[in-house]
Amino acid sequence: MRGGIIMKGLRRVFTLLAISAVLTLLTGNLTVLADNPDGGTADNPSAGTTSPESEAPGTASSETGEEEGTDVNTGGTPAATQPYICDSNGMITGVNPKYLQELADAGQTKMSLKLPASVGGTAVKGIGPNAFASSQYAAYNVTFTDLDFSGTAIQTIGSGAFAGCTGLTGSLHLPSAPVSVGDNAFASTGYSYIYFPKSLNKSGVDAFAGMNKLIAAICPDEASYKTFSQLFSIRDKLTYPLTLSFQDEAGTVIDTPRAALYHMPLTYMLKDNKSWTVNKNYKLPVSSSGGEYTWKWSTDKDWSVPVTPSSLVEGNLLIAQKSMEQPVIRFGNGIDKTYDKSPAALTVTASHPLAKADKDAGNGDVVFCYTWSWTDNTGITNEEPVYDKNTIEFTNASDFMCKVKVQAFVKGENEPFYEESHEYKVKIRQASSVVKPVVSSGTIPAEGPLPNLSLGEGSTPGTIAWDETQPIREGKNEYSWTFTPKDNINYTTVTGKVSLQSTAASLYTVLAEVSGKGKVTPDGTVTAEKGKDLLFTFTPDPGYKLGTVTFDGVDITGKLKDNTYKIENVPAGDSQEHKLSAAFKQMDSDDINQVFRSLPEIKGDSMTPEQETVYLDAKIQYEALSATRTPSVSQDTLLAFYRSFAKLSEIDFDVDNKGPVSISDYTALLDSMTLDEAKGLKDGTISNFSIQINVSGNINLSTQQRDLILAKKKDGIIADSYSIDLKKIITQSGTTNSFTLTESDFPLTMKFPLPKGIKAPASGYERTFYVAAIHNEGKARTDADILSNKDSSGKTITVTTERFSIFTVLYQDVKKAEDPHNSSNQNNSSSDKKHDDNNASSNTYVPDYEKDFWDNVTSLIKKAKAGDTVNVNAVTYDKMPESVMAALRENPKVALIVRWDGGKPVMIPAQTALAYEKGRVYYPLSLLSELYAKVNAALTTPPPAPSGSGSSGSSNSGGGNSWEISAPSSNNTNYTPTSKDKGTETESEEESETEATETETPSETAEESSEAPETAPSKDLTTQEITKTSENKTIAVVLVASCVLLVLVVVIIVVLLSIKKKQE
Repeated sequence: MRGGIIMKGLRRVFTLLAISAVLTLLTGNLTVLADNPDGGTADNPSAGTTSPESEAPGTASSETGEEEGTDVNTGGTPAATQPYICDSNGMITGVNPKYLQELADAGQTKMSLKLPASVGGTAVKGIGPNAFASSQYAAYNVTFTDLDFSGTAIQTIGSGAFAGCTGLTGSLHLPSAPVSVGDNAFASTGYSYIYFPKSLNKSGVDAFAGMNKLIAAICPDEASYKTFSQLFSIRDKLTYPLTLSFQDEAGTVIDTPRAALYHMPLTYMLKDNKSWTVNKNYKLPVSSSGGEYTWKWSTDKDWSVPVTPSSLVEGNLLIAQKSMEQPVIRFGNGIDKTYDKSPAALTVTASHPLAKADKDAGNGDVVFCYTWSWTDNTGITNEEPVYDKNTIEFTNASDFMCKVKVQAFVKGENEPFYEESHEYKVKIRQASSVVKPVVSSGTIPAEGPLPNLSLGEGSTPGTIAWDETQPIREGKNEYSWTFTPKDNINYTTVTGKVSLQSTAASLYTVLAEVSGKGKVTPDGTVTAEKGKDLLFTFTPDPGYKLGTVTFDGVDITGKLKDNTYKIENVPAGDSQEHKLSAAFKQMDSDDINQVFRSLPEIKGDSMTPEQETVYLDAKIQYEALSATRTPSVSQDTLLAFYRSFAKLSEIDFDVDNKGPVSISDYTALLDSMTLDEAKGLKDGTISNFSIQINVSGNINLSTQQRDLILAKKKDGIIADSYSIDLKKIITQSGTTNSFTLTESDFPLTMKFPLPKGIKAPASGYERTFYVAAIHNEGKARTDADILSNKDSSGKTITVTTERFSIFTVLYQDVKKAEDPHNSSNQNNSSSDKKHDDNNASSNTYVPDYEKDFWDNVTSLIKKAKAGDTVNVNAVTYDKMPESVMAALRENPKVALIVRWDGGKPVMIPAQTALAYEKGRVYYPLSLLSELYAKVNAALTTPPPAPSGSGSSGSSNSGGGNSWEISAPSSNNTNYTPTSKDKGTETESEEESETEATETETPSETAEESSEAPETAPSKDLTTQEITKTSENKTIAVVLVASCVLLVLVVVIIVVLLSIKKKQE
């Protein structure tokens, strides 16, 4: 039964869920139905819709807006077969779209505009605005043609009615009834002619604008022409018909009057009394009068302008004027020949019925004047106006254009009635010269001269001569000559060659040879012709000089000039071979010193090319000599040379002397330039030689480097360190290479700044500064030099060195005379004590008798293994050197415990060594005790417990070994630690006493941090590493998960109890 109740409850739940699902689906379907009309779908709601227009049968389409069959007389749209749309006022407003569609369906693209008298019974009275404008029918592929108004009584053509109808071509005949034309009515149409009626009432100013093909706009008469002149766009095309008469000078009518168009060519003829056409073959009438005269036509307004068929009609009358008959003029050919001593002529033939020679002519006769003009080959211009000279002759060779001007005059008149010009080409070529050379001999000596040369019989008159600068060569060779004609205008200049045999002459021979390192130019066997000069140049190799020179065994060294020897005007050759011998020897110190002394002084900041050459030669000589021996040249001489040598354009220095370290006399680094590098600068293969000095500060020394310095200067205090790098940078053949310089042959002077942030020496101590230079000795071996300060200014530290790498400034404070631990110090006055306290600092050195002990502690720390603890009993020693803390930093997993007689033990856990503090030499144990008490309190792992006793290698609580070491007993010394020895500053004796009191009661110090002793610094020192345990975020996650699980369990219990209760 209980199961039935449960099943019943479940069925109710499922029933409710099913009902909800059905309702949800039903609601969704209703929503879809509401959103989509019949025939639509969810994807396309518009499908299946029916427009209101399609539901009303019998209505007109949207194009007409009226029912089909409506009477067109009422202003409705005509049936589809009616082409035009006309409103009730008789205005055609356009073309029926259905008609256009029918045209398109029939494949027709043109529509003839033959306008009817009426449309659908309505009389057509006008054309509406833009009715046929092409822009209105852009959607239709239709062109309007053949506009015809003849069947209409149109009174108005609206603006833009036919605008843009380029298919309307030919002639436009406007209606004969009174009509007005609106703006742009025919704008941009294709008409060539417009015929205006007399009845045109009104026209827009731009009615015919843009008609680019328009030829003429013909008005009916002159009065309308003047009226239509307001049409600016076609004003220059306006014309009107007039009657043109033809008469002679006596007023006799020559031809029948004819119709013509004003301001149009005479070729326009009236056709059928209706339209005008062009007759391209039209000719003006010809007078019946003959004789020696011709006739020309002109207007009654301007007799000086002749009229032709293409002339524009400007009046009603043309007059024929009598004119002299034109002469007949014929021009002959030009001249093109070769000079033959005979003349050539240019001719002109002129004829006229009234022509006579000038000397025989009377008034009324015709005479001819000829003006010949030309510019000949010499540049002279000639001009000859002569009557009856119809020919001109030329004989000499020439090449130019000759012009003739023929003028016909009536004897007794000053002006010619006819004139004509012509140009002739005149070209008469030079005749070829005949040259027959004759030589006096076919053989010549090698030393010359050439034989005599003359002209043989039959040669063209002139002169012949050998060409200049022709060397005579041994054997048979050709030698050239030039002939210059006497008549060089008409005959050519000729060149030619003659073959001659020359005999060889003996040459002067010299054998040039050298010994040693050098060369002679030219060398080997050298020959010269008689009378020539021989020049020998001697060039020693770098580091060598010319010794002696002999010629045929005779010393001629004294005859040399600038290492050259010249044999002038050598004699004729003989059978002997002469010998020239040169001996080179190595330069010595005197020679190279002489080279340096002879160098020019450089006064400016740059050198001339010549100065650069001699300085490079000096450097090359010096380096070459230095390669085999050490020349004795003073350092001053070399330094002076390098200061000038540094001014070469290819040499530069990159030195920052404004930085903390300044370097002087760095031009001496040019001593690093090798022989090959100097040669490269001279021959141009090396384009740049640069010395770069880089100084870097704030260098951190390694422990090995610090130990190396302190081994050289045992009690020195290390301050600032610098890295000084010297580089030689060479650019050769476009490639730049860098070379590090570690040494210099010359000591350079460097100035270092005094270290900042260090305390002044304590009273009774004196401070000395040094510079330690650390150098690599090769094979992972380094060394250090301690350089003494040569600067007495007290502002800088000056040292000299030849080696470069890392430089460290250090100093040493040494007690002047008294023992620093003598009991007499306790008797100093209070003022002296106060001065001492004020100058005490952590930089005060650790006494020598303690250093050996702490060195042993350092060795134990370095030797210990991870987890070991080093136990130290410092007894009365109250200062721990910084080197011990450095050992803990190097071996961080070793712990250190220091017990001492002056206070609580110092417990330094592993991984908590203090970071390096610049300038610190030691730590007061009282300071470390207080500091590490706080550090140990913050650690979750217990610090190592101090061991009372034990031996090396015993086990400790941490699992490692414990190393024990004790300082010597202090029973035999009266030394008492002072405030100075604690590495802190105190203001007065009273404060020192307070400090001692507080040190003796560490419990008060631990409880009242605000009353910390004066020995403690104002802030905790930085530790290298302190390990802490952070909160574990996993606990929070577990707690949250537990709470959620608990709530879930409670919910389940409640649900189960509820079910049980219902079952009961």
